[in-house]
Amino acid sequence: MGIPMTGRGMRALKPSSSPTPLLKYLAGAYADEIASIWPAPHHGFLTLPAARRHLVAILIDANLPLTPEAEDRIAERVTFDRDTTVAEPVIGSANSARLMKVLSRAGEVLWTRPDYADLCRLLGREGLAKLLRHRAVFDPAFVRAAALLPDVMLRPKILAALPTLGAAEDMAEAVEIILCYDGPAALAQLAEAIATCGSDVAIMDRIGSALLPNAFAPYAPPPKLPAGFIPIRDRGHLRATALAFKNCLRDYDADLASGRSAIFVADTQPNAVLCLERDARGWMLEEAKLAGNTPLPLPILRSIVKDLRGAGVRVGTGLRDLKNRLHRHACSTCSPVVHPPWPDWRVRLAGGSA
Repeated sequence: MGIPMTGRGMRALKPSSSPTPLLKYLAGAYADEIASIWPAPHHGFLTLPAARRHLVAILIDANLPLTPEAEDRIAERVTFDRDTTVAEPVIGSANSARLMKVLSRAGEVLWTRPDYADLCRLLGREGLAKLLRHRAVFDPAFVRAAALLPDVMLRPKILAALPTLGAAEDMAEAVEIILCYDGPAALAQLAEAIATCGSDVAIMDRIGSALLPNAFAPYAPPPKLPAGFIPIRDRGHLRATALAFKNCLRDYDADLASGRSAIFVADTQPNAVLCLERDARGWMLEEAKLAGNTPLPLPILRSIVKDLRGAGVRVGTGLRDLKNRLHRHACSTCSPVVHPPWPDWRVRLAGGSA
């Protein structure tokens, strides 16, 4: 019956191979592994349907580090298995058909490893069913945006209003705030309302408005933080702290006196100074620095943020700024959004809006 031109059969004819320029273009970071499975001219891979070529990348990730046996299994599976079972090893039987349907709309060029990971996380969510019915093309940017949002927001009209990943991150942060303060029922009601909006600007403005409570918030006293966070309560303490930290804390005197801001010194090693700001949802962290306005080391920052969140202090973008950014993402006459906002909590605190 001859030698199948996949896996071990090809390696028997040519022990090793470098990827061709065409394979490098199509496969990107996966080119070397694919060339090991299908040596040049990579015919067995290049003649696969696009969905199965994408699946090769996902199977490679699931089998790293690759062995000759794993290479054989990948080659045989994507070459001979039926569509109903080909993706089962990485996604399970329940989502195998769904994965292949998405991959058939994913274009010719392979994605990156993080993008496939986002896709696999998205596959298990019921909200994807709506997107499959309405989306003719799935690209990495779309998947990244969809992966950030909860199921109730996975609506074609909402995702179509997101021109960039930055817009999706801002929407995700807004959704997290609405969920935290108003609950899932309010978010579901908002999603239904957005479905009637006539433009992308209207969608973003509706979400921005939902950031603010219906009732105007009364004065809120500064939060009670754990031991080790020392509040600054008078002008003398403020001056002394400004001298010790070599910064411009003295300029905060009017905000402290009016109750708009609160400043604490954190008993960390080294000490840090925190400025909290009161907004429509309570208190949030505005700034955290060491002496001389030096940024905090990541372990100290994460420890402080954990304590602040435990005391009900929000960490992230200010509501006024976030509401403004949402509008500007969709408005063609506004200045472009600078992304990410300062401070870049999303990156420094590893994942999602902080």
